[in-house]
Amino acid sequence: MLHMNILLVNFVNDQFAELNEFLNTQGYRVYSAENDLEAVQILNNTHMDEVVVHFTKIMNIGLINYMNHNFSDIRVLLVTNNYVEQAISVIKSTACEIIHEPFTLTTFRHALEN
Repeated sequence: MLHMNILLVNFVNDQFAELNEFLNTQGYRVYSAENDLEAVQILNNTHMDEVVVHFTKIMNIGLINYMNHNFSDIRVLLVTNNYVEQAISVIKSTACEIIHEPFTLTTFRHALEN
């Protein structure tokens, strides 16, 4: 049986145990990361076919961005909650102005003046 590697990120013990058991029966070799930093370390050292991220806080977007730029061949599944979906929706729908980092004082001043 051909094994595919899958990384589960940010899952708590009960969730992980259930997913791990199921994925093992489906022929997956399961890896686990308790946080985004651990996930990056695993991704940099082990070939992954798929990644499932329990997207629980807006900060997890850094991991998603990292994978998008460095591992675009990996299939990524996001498991999210209403809070994160609402946060993304609010940011998209507000009239907030955004300054991207890194920024200069000139850029900052210009944004304040407009």
